[in-house]
Amino acid sequence: MALEKEKINKIYEEERIRAEARREYSEELDEEEYEEPKKKKTSSVTWTIFILILFFWCFGSLIFKSNSSPEDQAQKAEQEKAEADATVLKARADAVTAKAEAEEWEKNPAKPICDAHPTWKKDECELVYKGKIWVGMSYDMLVYEAGKPDTKNVSNYGNGSEYQYCWDDLTPNCFYDDDNDGLIDAYN
Repeated sequence: MALEKEKINKIYEEERIRAEARREYSEELDEEEYEEPKKKKTSSVTWTIFILILFFWCFGSLIFKSNSSPEDQAQKAEQEKAEADATVLKARADAVTAKAEAEEWEKNPAKPICDAHPTWKKDECELVYKGKIWVGMSYDMLVYEAGKPDTKNVSNYGNGSEYQYCWDDLTPNCFYDDDNDGLIDAYN
């Protein structure tokens, strides 16, 4: 029986030693996992560069500005004044030009045509006044120039209506609207 007790005590002691080793190993792992990262030390070179950049950023404009001579500053001021004067003169010239163009348009014989047809452009009104005919003019412009057509033919060849407008006493005498958009696409 004494031999059995000794065996049991030996086993018990071995188990206690193993448990102690497991506990110590577990504590070491925990310390490694939760160890705070070490802060990096900023070198003195980095701080020196930072301070120099800050210094030039703050005081650099004063240093470089004071190096310009009074003559340079006066020349720059004169140049800025000349640019401002040029801008004012250009604005005045534009206003005078716009006023002259408005007065000229008031005297233009095509103005009543544009007044009667506000969707027409000034150059279109002038062409209509002169009796000109062009591809792209509207059917309404053509009627204004030549009156209502003597014949109006509508054709449909499967891709929409096409119109032919003819005047007996006009040269060219027939005008075509191929896509029904109200604009003359061709004439002969």
